[in-house]
Amino acid sequence: MADEPASRTPRRDLGLATCALLGLTTIVGSGIFALPPILARNVGPLSFLAFVAAAGIVLFIGLMTAEAAGTTDKTGGAYQYARQAFGAPVGFAVAWLAWINTILAWAGVSVALVKLLEPIHPWFADPTHARLAATLEIAALGLVNAAGAKPGAAVSNILTVAKLVPLAIFVVIGLCAFDPVRFAGSGQTLAAAGAGGLAVAVYRCIYAAGGFENIGIIAGEVRNPQRAIPKAVVVAIAASSTLYAFVQFAAVSSVPDLAAVAPATGPGSLSLPLAAEQAATRIGSSAFGALVYQLLWVGAIVSMFGFCSGIALVSPRYLFAMAEDRFVPAALVRTTASGTPAVAVLAVTAVSIGLVWGADWLSMLDAAVLFSLCQHTTTVLSAWRLRSSVPKEGRFVAPGGALVPLAALILIAGLVMFAFRPPAWLAPYYPITVPDGVDAIGAQHFGALAVVLGLGALVAFISRRTASAVGGAPGA
Repeated sequence: MADEPASRTPRRDLGLATCALLGLTTIVGSGIFALPPILARNVGPLSFLAFVAAAGIVLFIGLMTAEAAGTTDKTGGAYQYARQAFGAPVGFAVAWLAWINTILAWAGVSVALVKLLEPIHPWFADPTHARLAATLEIAALGLVNAAGAKPGAAVSNILTVAKLVPLAIFVVIGLCAFDPVRFAGSGQTLAAAGAGGLAVAVYRCIYAAGGFENIGIIAGEVRNPQRAIPKAVVVAIAASSTLYAFVQFAAVSSVPDLAAVAPATGPGSLSLPLAAEQAATRIGSSAFGALVYQLLWVGAIVSMFGFCSGIALVSPRYLFAMAEDRFVPAALVRTTASGTPAVAVLAVTAVSIGLVWGADWLSMLDAAVLFSLCQHTTTVLSAWRLRSSVPKEGRFVAPGGALVPLAALILIAGLVMFAFRPPAWLAPYYPITVPDGVDAIGAQHFGALAVVLGLGALVAFISRRTASAVGGAPGA
C-alpha cells in the first residue's frame, strides 16, 4: 500500500468502449427481468410507453450528466461535479447518497441472484445458505477489483455482452409472436390508471434505467475522460432505453396475460423467463418454450452477476473521492502501486457483506429512485452552473442553452409530484391521486432520505474532526 494517502495516481487503462459497457452493465440488472408484469398490471398493454417516457426523462438528465462529466478528469463522478459547482459539503451529500445506493443495490441484487439459483439445488432456498452464497459472490468480486480497475472492468465487459444477448433473443421471439388482440382496450386501461398510475410506472422504469451516472466515477482511470465519458453516457442511455422499450413491447404483445406471469412465490426476476417461455411456445412448441425459458433464466443470472461486477468497480471510487477531502476516514484514500484504491474496495466489500446479513435492504431499495433523482438534480444544476466557469472548448455542452437543464429539472419535479402518495392528513388537499394497490413514493421514503443524509453528516463530522486532531487538514 502507499505510505501516504493519494500518493499514487491511478493508471488510465480504460477507454470509451469500457466506459459504455460499464454504463450498460450498471443499468441492465434485475429490473428488466422483474418489471414487465408489474408495469402491465399498473397501466396495461401500453406499458411500454412508460419506458419511452422514462427514456425521455433520462435523456435530458443524461445530456446534463454528459456535460458535467466533461468538466473533470478526477475520480468521483457526481461528487466532483457538485464539489466544483457548490463546494465540498454539497459534493459529499451527493456522493454519500450515491454510495449508499450502490451498496444497497449490490447487497440486494446479490441476494436476489442467489434466489434464482434455487431451482439448481434446495440448498440455496435456506436463508442462511443464501446469505452465505451472496457473501462469497461479493467477496470474490471485491478481490477481483482490489487487483485493479483493468481486471475488474474486463470481467464486467464480458458479462455485459453475455447478458444482452438473451434479452435481444427475447425481443425477436416476442415480436414473432406478436398478437394485436393483446392491445384490445389498452387505451381505456391506460386512462383508468390516470396520471398518477402512469407516473408510478415511469418512476419504476427510472429505477431500471438508472446506472448511467456511474460512468463518471471512474474518470481518474480513463484515457481522455472529458471526451470518452460524455460519449459513453449517451451511448449507454440510448442503447438501454431502446432495449427496455422493445422488451416491454415484445412481452405485452406476445403473452396473453402478462400481468399474471409474475410468480406467486420465488424471485420476481423469473417473470421475464416465464413470459419468454409462453411466447416461444406460441410460435414453436413446449420444448422450444422450455429451452427459451432456460436461456432467459441463465440470462437473468448473468445479468445480475454482471450488475454486481459493475457496482463492485464503481462503488469504491465514491469512497475514494470522499476520503480525499476527509469526509470519510482518510485511510480509504490509500492505493496500491498501480493506483487502485484497494482499501476502499475492501471496505465497500465488507459493508455490502454486512448488509446481506444484517439489514432490511428491501425496504431501503424502495427509496433508491428518490435518492438517485436527488443526485440527478444536483448533477443537472452543477453542469448548468459550471458552464460559466469551465471553458467549453474541447468538451461536450448540451444544446439548446437553458432548455435541456430546465426540462430535466421540471421532469424530475413533475415525476416525484405525480408519483407521490401523501400521508392521510395531506391527502384531501393533494391534487393528484395514485390508484390503490400501486406502490408509490411515500413520506417514509423522504424519511429514509433524511436518515441517510443525517448518518452521512455524522460520519463526515467524526472523520474531519479526527483528521484535524492528527494534523491532516481536511480538503477545501
